[in-house]
Amino acid sequence: MTEITKDTRPEELIAAVRKIDDRLDLAWLPLLKQQNAMNVEKIGIISHPLHPTDIYDFTKKKWLNNGLKFLNSHQESLLNDFINQIEAVRNSNHELIIPMNKSNPFIKYTDHLAETLQEKNDAYGDSFGKSLDEDGLLVLKIRLGDKFNRISSLIKKGELKENDESLEDTLLDLAGYSILGLKWLKEKEND
Repeated sequence: MTEITKDTRPEELIAAVRKIDDRLDLAWLPLLKQQNAMNVEKIGIISHPLHPTDIYDFTKKKWLNNGLKFLNSHQESLLNDFINQIEAVRNSNHELIIPMNKSNPFIKYTDHLAETLQEKNDAYGDSFGKSLDEDGLLVLKIRLGDKFNRISSLIKKGELKENDESLEDTLLDLAGYSILGLKWLKEKEND
């Protein structure tokens, strides 16, 4: 999903909405010099070659002409995210609105991972980062290696859990250490 700001150019907005369905188009409030996210008036769909149909009105904040009938559920979800971004830009002084792609099936896993990392960081401090500062990337290699060995052991035994550590926990730890390693590398680039 494209990041939308109050200054996102009209062609970028149109490209974003057409990624959802190439029949979609945008209309702006008339008589305005500048077209941007702040003054999109309607979303239309070309349902007939000569007559586009308005399907959403930003000024009324409502769907028109039973507009959702033209879209499948995935497109509907993406278009709702697009509409929410436009509304968020209009109701905010922030320059950047983070994409809200609720249809992304990975978000629940990455959100869970972020929460887990924050909880562990709150409980133990940045012990992994300190270890990397002291001993370098060998620490990352060892921690990831331990997790790969655990995964291999669980798979070879045909077990999903051993000694209170499941395959799921181990995969989460592997992803967590990878993120911590990436974070450490990025922070060192900026030093």
